[in-house]
Amino acid sequence: MVETEYNSSVCNILIPPSRDKVDIFFEINVMYFPLLDAVFADSFFSPMRTVYVVSDSQLEELKRKQHQEELDNIETSRKRLEESYQARVKVLADRELELQEELKALAPAKK
Repeated sequence: MVETEYNSSVCNILIPPSRDKVDIFFEINVMYFPLLDAVFADSFFSPMRTVYVVSDSQLEELKRKQHQEELDNIETSRKRLEESYQARVKVLADRELELQEELKALAPAKK
């Protein structure tokens, strides 16, 4: 025997696992979308749509601002990357120097 329960977006199906264990049921949640919801989910049929009208000069100004912001972001990223690179090079150089000094200390003394 299979029982089903429906609400707005979930269908719960209760299935008994076997005849010898009737008191245990598995609940399976299955998502479904009613036809009307699917129609309004499509942006073509959306009940609200906003349209902005701008002049060519305003559009060019917006493009110029966006390009300038992108260029500023690139320059900032490059500076951060170079600083990180230099810091890492310094850490590696310091570690290399430490290891060389430790190797000298561990080297057997020459007679």
